[in-house]
Amino acid sequence: MNSRLDRIKDWPTLAKVARFSSSVIARTCGVSPRQLERFFQARMHKSPHQWLRTFRMQLAIELITAGASVKHTALELCYKDSAHFCRDFKDYFGVTPSQWLLRPHLTKNSPQSLFLLKSHFDN
Repeated sequence: MNSRLDRIKDWPTLAKVARFSSSVIARTCGVSPRQLERFFQARMHKSPHQWLRTFRMQLAIELITAGASVKHTALELCYKDSAHFCRDFKDYFGVTPSQWLLRPHLTKNSPQSLFLLKSHFDN
């Protein structure tokens, strides 16, 4: 089955342009939200919402590890405010962005950090 969704090569860019909204992605692609859901389940084994959340959290880690403020990261990832971003981050990782940065043994490329990130993003 070859659909117009199969022709999309750069899902991360589309996600950013759509402000991390699955309904906007569906509309942009000219498909229904349900078609997008079926496509994601078949190809990525996740719902669009799950994939978007994982992608957003990957970007969040990159931004805060690179020194971006919580407020800047929240704005960059299209959260309504920093409090909403912090709640989502804590719900996903179990710690707040500030607590994440206080982990001295976890740097961007340390084996422990990469393992921790991989375990979150593979689920």
